[in-house]
Amino acid sequence: MKHMTKRELVYSILRLHPEITNAQLAAAAGVTKNTAATYRADFKRENANA
Repeated sequence: MKHMTKRELVYSILRLHPEITNAQLAAAAGVTKNTAATYRADFKRENANA
């Protein structure tokens, strides 16, 4: 089984639960709230271009 990075984990959670708050996302993925917010912004940006 391939090990997921924290970013991949955050992205997979956002795909399944786009309504999740940054605090919940941070707790679920084991990252800080700032990191969760950054990953969410990156996720939105990457998916807007798709």
